[in-house]
Amino acid sequence: MSPRLKSLDDVLVKYRSIFDSLNSQSDMICAVVTTAYLEHLLGSMLQTHFVGNGTATNLLGENGPLGTLSNRARLCYCLGFISSGCMDTIVLIGIIRNALAHGLGEETFDSPTSASDCRKLKSPFLMPSPIPENYEPMEIERAVTASPRWQFKTTMALLCSTVSLASYNIKKAEKATDLWGP
Repeated sequence: MSPRLKSLDDVLVKYRSIFDSLNSQSDMICAVVTTAYLEHLLGSMLQTHFVGNGTATNLLGENGPLGTLSNRARLCYCLGFISSGCMDTIVLIGIIRNALAHGLGEETFDSPTSASDCRKLKSPFLMPSPIPENYEPMEIERAVTASPRWQFKTTMALLCSTVSLASYNIKKAEKATDLWGP
């Protein structure tokens, strides 16, 4: 697990460089690389909270029970680190990534199943501050639906920034008193 990013500037520079480099890449590369980065962010969030680095490393390892994107997202939700909508979106992102990764270059964001899944992606609601009484929220994807790839990339950018920023509120869990001896 790499060290946690230290500032908002680090977060923005890191994920901007990842997303900018993907503009000329294939759909498969775009999905695999951005989702791997999101998986890393969730793992870093959990690693920050866990006590005992050795056990945490094993749990978060490739073959550990928290080695998958969906399991990491579900645990982050159960610990209150992310919302249920964020978790559901991350799980759907994993489904899209898997379809593209296992499609051997034949599957694209525009393929029927992936395009349908991209249309299901949710983004946070944008609301003015203060919120007027009669305000109707507009979801970002309603404004930015140029293509399934654009929906995927926009959702990923928002997810990565949401998870990165949420990680700054994560506290290290306290070790339980060991009553079992030295």
